[in-house]
Amino acid sequence: MTVGWAQELGEKFCAEHFPGRQALVYTHPDGHNGSGNIHVHVIINSLRIAEVPLLSHMDRPADRRAGLLERERRGFSAPSRLYVKVLPPAAFGRYKNVFLSDTELAELKAEYPDRWEYYIDRLSCHIASSGKNYQSHAATIYKWAQEDADKKPPKKGIPDYSFKEGESL
Repeated sequence: MTVGWAQELGEKFCAEHFPGRQALVYTHPDGHNGSGNIHVHVIINSLRIAEVPLLSHMDRPADRRAGLLERERRGFSAPSRLYVKVLPPAAFGRYKNVFLSDTELAELKAEYPDRWEYYIDRLSCHIASSGKNYQSHAATIYKWAQEDADKKPPKKGIPDYSFKEGESL
């Protein structure tokens, strides 16, 4: 479980169970006692801001309309706690120890189309050999990619002195 993945799950949960309502999803990267327990806090606005289709738990048409307060629902009365057990996504890398959400993986593929597999495998080998834990595997990959880009020597050749109209040189 990574912080990014926990945040994504919290947002998806709110979109599915509280459509048309504002939700504040706050992810704690560590438990209050230093246990490393990544968890999500959710605050739901009781005022629906957008009209939504009538869902199975809505027993009257007014429950779907914008501008109306949500009636107290069984199982979601305030304050409430809901624990959801989520199985981890498929692991990536040579040692299957790099965890990325679908969104994080798609962003890596888009930003590094020819290098994303290299960075995942590099992180997988590093975790396996060093035993290190990372808060976010995606953030670590982005950091390494930026460091690699900074190490490259500047391109040789004629400097680019082009400019746009209105810019000063």
